[in-house]
Amino acid sequence: MRPKFFFQKIYRPDGSLLGVELFVRDFTVSPFTDLFIFHCALEEVSVRDIPVPVHINLFASSVRFVRWDEIAEVFGNRIVVELVEKDVQLHLTAMDSLVHSGITYALDDFGNGSANYSVLRELHFPVVKVDVEFTPERVIQELKETFGVPCVVAEKTTSCPYADALQSFKLHRPEPIENLEESLALEIQKKA
Repeated sequence: MRPKFFFQKIYRPDGSLLGVELFVRDFTVSPFTDLFIFHCALEEVSVRDIPVPVHINLFASSVRFVRWDEIAEVFGNRIVVELVEKDVQLHLTAMDSLVHSGITYALDDFGNGSANYSVLRELHFPVVKVDVEFTPERVIQELKETFGVPCVVAEKTTSCPYADALQSFKLHRPEPIENLEESLALEIQKKA
């Protein structure tokens, strides 16, 4: 059974579209199904005309099983790999191939798991996605000031003074992937 994908838009503070995140519902995501879901998501990206980067989650423990040089060759800057925070610290050594592939990667759900500032220092994440439910705004400010890292603030908010981008159910409710291209076309048309 193939997973059914949904997407949610990610916005810059000025309201312009930054990207979309693909995710699954009603499908058990575990380290055993993670790579399958990741490759299915890549297939979805490959057959669609998506004018913005697509964010796809991946457990850090799965990173060593992906041929990042091949993925980079095919997708380049069309994808952003969001590494699920709860296991990043356990797999720092496996990260080299991703880090050196040129693919953009992000730390997902900072403040919701076990990663800490040492992970940010060691891996130099180019983007950190912060769950505002678990992370006070002052911590987001500190992340930006200490590490100079762009922050995508997620969940139940429509604004945050320190956010470089916002992803929230209040800004865009997830939709089935079949609506993606039409939804993005309308979004681009609306801003023109």
